[in-house]
Amino acid sequence: MIKLYNTEDYFVNNFKEYFSKLDYHLSLPKLNTLSHFIPAIVKAENITTLDISKVFHNDSDILNIDSIMKKLWRFLNNPTFKGIDLFNSFIKSVINDINVLKHNKLFVCFNHMFVRNNFVVLMFSLKINNQSIPIYFKCDKTKSNRHHEIDELTKKNLFSEKVIFESIDYVINLLSPLNSQIIFLADRWFCNLKLMKHIHDKGAFFAIRAKVNSSISFLFMIKKKDIIFIKISLIYLFGNIILYIIKIFHLVLLNLFVILLFLVLLLAQMILTLF
Repeated sequence: MIKLYNTEDYFVNNFKEYFSKLDYHLSLPKLNTLSHFIPAIVKAENITTLDISKVFHNDSDILNIDSIMKKLWRFLNNPTFKGIDLFNSFIKSVINDINVLKHNKLFVCFNHMFVRNNFVVLMFSLKINNQSIPIYFKCDKTKSNRHHEIDELTKKNLFSEKVIFESIDYVINLLSPLNSQIIFLADRWFCNLKLMKHIHDKGAFFAIRAKVNSSISFLFMIKKKDIIFIKISLIYLFGNIILYIIKIFHLVLLNLFVILLFLVLLLAQMILTLF
């Protein structure tokens, strides 16, 4: 039996061929560095520049680790290299290659993520079977990972309706070539009527967790210009139902007590008449 193993050069050449077909243009030096950079990350099993430099292999004669670190630093900090633009171009290519969808539905999870106390990220991930792949994100620096402090320190940038709505619009437009239902999944922090209405108006769907004290809004179209908003508090509604049940239960007990008392008095009267 003969075993065939793919070498690093095989992956590098395939990476070069793939990245050259993206709509994001890379110069030849950047294309070579990036194609070697990805296998180096896999081999290093780390994302620190020092560990990557130790296993980084390219077509040049640079063998000194310090020189390789400087080369990678220049590559990553080059103002003409836009990593986010490359990521978006890569995701578009991946999505355009998707041709088989289960149930013709797309589930997109979005949430705020925190990296230690340095960054906050608004992440959108496409759910595929039991896994998910990030398809869009926006990040910002922050000094805390607590919601109420982030709202103040970052001036609600990634938590603002404007940023969230624009991100949802981008994701919907990104997935539109697949011609499938888009269902957004989110936790209870995103339980907002304006957000739900925005997703609905864009022709998408949502499944968002709600807090216990959330309210339900019913929209009744009477005329084209007249819309009546009826808000019913869940706690108030269920509280009144429970109180009503308790009142009925008390009333039944009171009636049973009166009947029982009447029967006791009747029995006592019958006993007195016998003696």
